[in-house]
Amino acid sequence: MNYDRKTETSNSLQGTLGSAETRIGIYSTVEAANSAGTVSPILDANELEEPLINEKGEINYDELNRQRDTIEGGAVRINALSLGEEQGRITGGRRNVEASLLLRGDVGADGSKQSYSRERQEEILREYAKKEEIWISPETINEWNLIADDVTMESRVYRNESGDSVIKVGYNYLNFYDTPLDFLTNKISLNNYLFPDTGLELIGFTETYGATNFICLS
Repeated sequence: MNYDRKTETSNSLQGTLGSAETRIGIYSTVEAANSAGTVSPILDANELEEPLINEKGEINYDELNRQRDTIEGGAVRINALSLGEEQGRITGGRRNVEASLLLRGDVGADGSKQSYSRERQEEILREYAKKEEIWISPETINEWNLIADDVTMESRVYRNESGDSVIKVGYNYLNFYDTPLDFLTNKISLNNYLFPDTGLELIGFTETYGATNFICLS
């Protein structure tokens, strides 16, 4: 299995692809630049938000793209993390940023953010992944070149033919995390900030052990 980081479709995930791009460095000068007055004031994503999911449960993709671009610009954070830690979310890739934005939940009556239930978060991820063509069936994954399969570990590890990374498919995030958003924030984003040499980039989703799970490059 060979994955090009620039490729965004499931066909690309399932076929023979080009070499992966070099992972961008995780440590950013955003905070230093901000203190020098060259970057807009730090905002929480809640402060610039239009609803991403309407009353019918439909995703507003235009608004999702706008908010993702703002986050990736480096002066806005999703409020679970500091601005420095937020660079770990950005290094986790476009899909990591978009999924995190989608899963934050509704605005409550007191104006605070009320996270979706675990079940609703999984539903949102499945809809998003299928729309974006990054939902990979277990049958397809079974055809990949397995390197490591140990039930005591978090992931099955598959060879990426580009040679500069491996593909990790989660067993069941519920063994270690309460919700998909918890996984995105702690396993991917904070991991990338704290341990850049073993960073993860979210590239897709699948279903294992009856739960929506995550496909990452490492």
